[in-house]
Amino acid sequence: MTLFTFSKSARVSAVVVLCGAALSIGACSNANAPEAIQAESTTNSAGAPLQVADKAALMETVANYRVAADGANYDQVIALSMPPTFLGYFAKMGGTDSETMRAAIVGQMSTIMEQVESFEYNYDEANFQFENLTDGTMFVRMPLDVKMRIAGKTITSKDHNVGLYEDGKWYLVRVSEPELARMFREAYPKFKDIEFAEQQMTIAE
Repeated sequence: MTLFTFSKSARVSAVVVLCGAALSIGACSNANAPEAIQAESTTNSAGAPLQVADKAALMETVANYRVAADGANYDQVIALSMPPTFLGYFAKMGGTDSETMRAAIVGQMSTIMEQVESFEYNYDEANFQFENLTDGTMFVRMPLDVKMRIAGKTITSKDHNVGLYEDGKWYLVRVSEPELARMFREAYPKFKDIEFAEQQMTIAE
C-alpha cells in the first residue's frame, strides 16, 4: 500500500466512523407503524400550503425506514437517511466517491449496531413541524423518543431528525449533534441560518 493510498484510506475511515456513529442512533426500531395521515391540508410556518400528498409521502418514507431498520437492512437505511447532496459531502471529505462512501458507512453501521442489545424509538408525530425555506425547499422538524441498551447501560434520549425533500424524495436526516448539524449546513448552505434542536440524553445502569 502506498502512502497516498494509506492516507486516503485513513480519511475515508475517519469520516465513516463519524457518520456511521451519528446515524446509528436511528438505525433500529421496535416502534409502532406511523399513524394514518389526516385528509386535510395544513400551512407551514412560511405560510405555504402543504398538500396531503407531501405528508403521506413523508410517512411512507418513515414506514419504509422502519421496515429496513427492523430487518437490519442498513444499505436501505442509508438510502433513506442520506440524501445525495449530503452523501456527496461526506464522500468529498473522505476523498472518495459517493458509492464507496455509502458502502463504508453501511459496514460501519452494521458493526456499531451489533453491539446494541436493544433499541426502540417513537416519532412524536403530533409535534412534526413542516417548514419551507425562502427558496421553496421543504423540510420537517421530526422529534423522536429513543431508548437503547448497550454495554449494560440504558440510554434514553430526546432526539431530532429533519425530513428533507430532495430530488422528489423525502429523506430522514439526523442533525441533533452539533458537529453533524454543522456539516449539514456546510453541505446545504441555504440552511446556514436554521437552528436545530440538540439531543437530550440520560444514561442509567
